Amino acid sequence: SDVCSSDFLPLLPLLLLVGCSQPKTKAPVTQGLPPSTNVWAQFSLFSEDKTAKKANEDFLKSLQAIFEAQPETRRNLAKITEALGAIKDAGLGDLAKGDLKSITIGATLPKNAALLGPSPAELQLVVILRGNFNPTRLAEFAKNNGLKQTEVGGAPTWGFVDLVGKIAKDKQAGPDPFGFGLTATDEHTIVIATSSVLTHAVAALQGKEGSLIAPRIDVLNAFQDWQMLVVFSDRDLIDNTAADSAKSTTEMAPLVKAYLDVLPHDHIVAVSGQRGDQSAFNLYGVNGQTQESISYGASLSTSLTPKIVDLFGKIMKFAAEQK
Repeated sequence: SDVCSSDFLPLLPLLLLVGCSQPKTKAPVTQGLPPSTNVWAQFSLFSEDKTAKKANEDFLKSLQAIFEAQPETRRNLAKITEALGAIKDAGLGDLAKGDLKSITIGATLPKNAALLGPSPAELQLVVILRGNFNPTRLAEFAKNNGLKQTEVGGAPTWGFVDLVGKIAKDKQAGPDPFGFGLTATDEHTIVIATSSVLTHAVAALQGKEGSLIAPRIDVLNAFQDWQMLVVFSDRDLIDNTAADSAKSTTEMAPLVKAYLDVLPHDHIVAVSGQRGDQSAFNLYGVNGQTQESISYGASLSTSLTPKIVDLFGKIMKFAAEQK
């Protein structure tokens, strides 16, 4: 079933804003994520599509108007602007000009892991940034700030938390229990990962080890393009979490099991993008074998989406000016 609920209406401008743009390919790019990855996401952050750029610019201007409306939020805006400048100076690209093209995130959670808030020993997380970066400038920034440089797969690597602390000029940055490292594999790819998987992620990007192969999810075929794609692919983990939650009520346990037996949930998929002549956001439950699915979502005509976003921006600006 496909449900377009009024509950989604307040979120439509945010969810559909990213659905205006047109990336060059709709195929997920999972190279660099370990084959064991069971939770992964991709976000496209920049597009040459004129309609999308205009909608994004108008929305960001509205946000800026809100930030500038009050002294406290004005200070926060100044901090954000300063942070963007520091990130550029450190060689991580000019985010305001779209140097960061996409973010790919992948995690491997063991069957007995807590669905939310896994421990440092359990978490295997990989973040891959793709865009335009300057590894030479990054190395100089790290050296000038006394950061230790190591190598992973022949590529320069630094402690991620330490590096962020120097960029943010945070003198009280605490220890990193997850051991995140940042590796600049080339001018267009940066990998951030926990210590247990950083070496494997870099090797996968270099073609020396295998990467996650995206599972078959037929519901995505209805989308010509997408800008946000989040996939949770571990039915056992979902079942175990639901069973643990139902243990406290004996009568509920059989009902929970019966519900999950019917509900497609080998993959839980969230996607925002172009579907036919609609800009859509959908949440799907998918049976991996039969491809049966259930979905919940909202959509707008593609031609209407920029107008709704523009209206939403004007409302936000008006609200800011009234304070």
